Order: sequence, then structure tokens, then C-alpha cells
Amino acid sequence: MGRWDHEYIDVVNYKASGGSERLIIDIDFRSHFEIARAVESYERLLSSLPVVYVGSTKKLKKFLQVMVEAARSSLKQNSMPLPPWRSLAYLQAKWHSSYERQLNPDKLKRTTSEHKQCIGHLKRLQSLVQSEAEVDRLLKPINSENNRRLKFEGRKHSPIRTV
Repeated sequence: MGRWDHEYIDVVNYKASGGSERLIIDIDFRSHFEIARAVESYERLLSSLPVVYVGSTKKLKKFLQVMVEAARSSLKQNSMPLPPWRSLAYLQAKWHSSYERQLNPDKLKRTTSEHKQCIGHLKRLQSLVQSEAEVDRLLKPINSENNRRLKFEGRKHSPIRTV
């Protein structure tokens, strides 16, 4: 694999209705949008992106459009032009360019090093998905009833007294 190659997992989900949907799994999704001298609003948007992207190409296209506009705005605020590799066309080509799907992967001869590389990617993907699930679990908001109770109790013990 060359230095600038981009790898991701491409899955076709066949539906009972007879149609199909192409899904993309990218285990290092957020890194594709890192830019130099990003403004605070861009950094917040970047940190809201998933580290591991699992979703449809339609959803991916929406992410790309938002991130390109945000990058353009951030770079403009720093008097920097949008480089070609940050353009929507370039980013779309990473995931939407033509491809040739192998329908019978068992017929392909694979070397041991290719299998080890694939197993390594899968283990990394599993680890990232587990860590994101843990972060999501920890960041779930407290339900509103408990939140109101906490606010009320906080006021009850206020050090400010009125006479």
C-alpha cells in the first residue's frame, strides 16, 4: 500500500425488498478532516465527528458537505485558501469513486501478511467501536426529573440569605 492510499471497509446490505444499500466503515474517519490553525468552532465540529464512521454513502455525503464548508470558513478566518485535498470533489472521491467488487473473495489467493493486516484492522475497529460506545454511555444526559431535583436542592442550600 502506498503512502497516500486510503483504506475503508465497504459493505453491501441487501434488503428484503430486493434493493441494496452500500455502507462504509472507516476506522479513522475524523482524521480526514484535521486542518492547520483551525478556529474554535471548527475544532468543536471536528470533535463531534465519530472516530469510526459506520453509515450509508448518503449520510457520508452530508458529513463531507458540512465539513468542507466549515473548513473553508475556518481557513478563510486565518487568511488561508482551501487546499485542493480539502475540496468536496477530492473528499467524495475517497469514498465514492468507482470500485470493482469481488463477489467471491474465497477464490482470491491471499498471503499470510494480508490476513494479518486484515485481522489487525478488525481488532483496531473493534477497539475503537468499544471505546466510542463507552464514551457515549458515560456522556448520556441525566434525565430531566433528576436534573430538576438537583437544581432545586442546589437552591435550597444556597449560602445567600434573604431577610
